[in-house]
Amino acid sequence: MTRKRQRTEGQPHEQGPAQLLGAGCQGPHGVEYAGFQLQGRRYYVGDTVLLRAASLGRPPYIARLQAVRAPARGPPEAAMRWFYRAPDVQALMSSRTARLEGGGGDAAATAADEVFFTSETEAQPLASVLSPCEVLGEAAYAARLHTRGAHADSVFLCRRRFTASSGQVGPLLEADRAALAAAADPTDPTEPTPALPATPNAPGEPAAEQSNAAAAAAGAEPHAIEALLGTLLDLEERLPHQAMCEGWQRERAAWAARALAARTPRDAAEAAVELLDWVAMDRPPGSEVDGWERRIGGAAGKHGAQHAKRARGAPDMLGGPTGGPAAHAAPVAAAELPAEYHGRWARERYQAARDVLVTTLQRLQAAAGQPHVLRSALREEARRSIGDTGLLDHLLKHLTEQVVTPAGERLMRRHNTQGHMEYWLQIPAAPSSAEELREENAGLEADLQEVRKARRLCEAARREAAAVAASAAAVLNQADRAREQTDNSGSPAQGRGCEPQHASPPLALVRSLQVALRQRDQARRRMPAVFMAGGQ
Repeated sequence: MTRKRQRTEGQPHEQGPAQLLGAGCQGPHGVEYAGFQLQGRRYYVGDTVLLRAASLGRPPYIARLQAVRAPARGPPEAAMRWFYRAPDVQALMSSRTARLEGGGGDAAATAADEVFFTSETEAQPLASVLSPCEVLGEAAYAARLHTRGAHADSVFLCRRRFTASSGQVGPLLEADRAALAAAADPTDPTEPTPALPATPNAPGEPAAEQSNAAAAAAGAEPHAIEALLGTLLDLEERLPHQAMCEGWQRERAAWAARALAARTPRDAAEAAVELLDWVAMDRPPGSEVDGWERRIGGAAGKHGAQHAKRARGAPDMLGGPTGGPAAHAAPVAAAELPAEYHGRWARERYQAARDVLVTTLQRLQAAAGQPHVLRSALREEARRSIGDTGLLDHLLKHLTEQVVTPAGERLMRRHNTQGHMEYWLQIPAAPSSAEELREENAGLEADLQEVRKARRLCEAARREAAAVAASAAAVLNQADRAREQTDNSGSPAQGRGCEPQHASPPLALVRSLQVALRQRDQARRRMPAVFMAGGQ
């Protein structure tokens, strides 16, 4: 039985019912809240907590509060991201990888309070939470021990990451370090979280709810960004890269660097959109990467949807801010949407971005018969004017093979021999050229019919000639046998000076050959000149 299954079987300690904090919003797994309050202590998304173990005598489990939600069925629950202790990691690792990499030494040589960063998440009941704790990096951990002078039961060191799918332990990623730094809090975690000062109530909102919402807005933002980036990096590590094209193999390191450097909701949303676009576009058709588009979209949907929405609310270069009062208007019914409307963008916004993309392609002289533009170069050039990378990627994906100019040019794309996606504007043929092509095709079709007819006649003549030749050979053989019999028997007819009776078969043979040759000549005269040389 794995440790993850034992967690779900653990009995929560008896405590009073938890009180959800903040204004709930609908999420993919239920109504999500900013945090909860249990026995007078408040816990918010992003906090690190201790949970009761599955059996007595075992130390508490350590996890980070990823989300607090109330599902449609069942009691409220919390999505926890686990930190593994060294004995747990040692038990899960195979004998081939028994030594822990990245920190030096094996499990016995790790620090007593060391835990390992993981990507595993699991839903747990709110009542299973015991108390808050801290998981710090090396510098913050050393500073905390220096101020306290002794080890604390609620302070843990984290300097390595454990990947359960591969059973490997390695150094922390930059996103992991940023998450640990954001979670460091100089206040004592063993004390109850003080309530925020009361603020004037909004219409219809209690004072307690307003203060809780303010606390969530102040502290949940970095944790949500960290959660999204961590999930994306974990998915990227498990992505079957061998099935991807060569273009992604070259751009993979650059994407990881941009994702690790993300510090704002806009950067996090762009990282999610870029990874999703790579998986959706830069792969061979029908490969095993197809299912990963849904995985990345689902991971980004939890934390990245609201960040992408906030990022789109920033001023852009096409039409000013998009997050004004109109952005909060009621959604338009599907039947009322114009044909040019796509997704979440307005018609004017979408058309403006489309014109910018076409102008960029024309400026780069990406047309049929000319060097095509690679996707990376086109994306970098167009995003300077469009600004919204989500809209840009939507255009690159959904405008393919569509007419994008009044002249009838179509946006085309394909993978080149190196595996890179390239784009160009396909120029339509002129009407006169098209008419000439149709006439030429009709003429070729007529010639092809004549060729097929001539081939059939030629084949029939060949079969008839072969039959005549076989018949002539049989007649000659019969004549030879008759001559031999006459010579051996000494026929009286021959003694009387009579001629042998085999003169008629050669005459019949000559006539048959003449008929076959005439038929062959007629077939040749019907054949086009191009087949005359081959039939000689």
